[in-house]
Amino acid sequence: MELTLQTKKEYQKFGLAFGLAAILVQSFPLIYGAFTTNVAATSVIGKLIIVPFSTPAILFIGLAILKSYKEKALFWIGLLGVWMSVILNLYIFYGGQEVLLETILNSITRKGMAMILSLLVLRYFFQKNNFIHLIIGFMAIVVLATLNSFLLYSEKLTATEILEQSLWGGLFYVFTLGIGYILFKIFIGNDDHEGEKVEEEIPTFSPSQLVFYFMLLGLYFADFWKGGMSWQAEMNILFQMVFAIIGIVYFSKNIITIGMALTLVSLIGRIVAFYQTNSAEAAFGIGFSLLVLGLFEFSRRSENKSNKSPRVKTK
Repeated sequence: MELTLQTKKEYQKFGLAFGLAAILVQSFPLIYGAFTTNVAATSVIGKLIIVPFSTPAILFIGLAILKSYKEKALFWIGLLGVWMSVILNLYIFYGGQEVLLETILNSITRKGMAMILSLLVLRYFFQKNNFIHLIIGFMAIVVLATLNSFLLYSEKLTATEILEQSLWGGLFYVFTLGIGYILFKIFIGNDDHEGEKVEEEIPTFSPSQLVFYFMLLGLYFADFWKGGMSWQAEMNILFQMVFAIIGIVYFSKNIITIGMALTLVSLIGRIVAFYQTNSAEAAFGIGFSLLVLGLFEFSRRSENKSNKSPRVKTK
């Protein structure tokens, strides 16, 4: 199931179709709930305002604006969506109330993680323009979310309850992709493929970037292994996530060097903490830092041995 996107018009209509689908799928339950339950109208309106800035809607809208897959620009649009979503949520639902800093930082981290994973799904899709890749990518996100739910709530919820919640999350992507595909076929014109062609560079996976993907995967489950919630812990996780994202989107040899230096500093701090507390968490921290340091060394060697073949595919 290939979706051949070659012109700016095709990219624009692709982004509009799937962005509109994501907004509709998220908005319909809110509107339905407003008429069938006693939910306050202001709450529903507030959530509807936030919907366009949520992931993956903001990324599809970004594609429509850019009229091509420019990953770095799309990344910044995604960051804007994360920021606006968090700020609007605080202003609309918690205006005048005291909100803990760690709660805000955790919200930024979770929304940022959802954004970068969706961006990687789009990268995976545009490498081949295969609609199946889009389905596989978003289903992988559902699997990660399900596993994370089992780790966090297995003692509070039954397996059936967790799977039911995950099923609703999966249905969101199913309906978004299904409606988006239908809208795209409606929007697209017979002469749209004759417009201005798009010359784009789509990054591909490199073994040198493996450490950043590993960091991202480990941080996705941070709510499980980080222990108690504190602003220091949340700030540390947010910083690591931002660094991992930069390593993926703005990869360079200098990023690897900086990462190795920061990991060494972190390792020293974790060793000191272990001698002071002798706790299992501190021991786990040492092991994790050593593993990340080893992966950085692997990335450094892979980068040094890489051949002269291009990292990107130009269409």
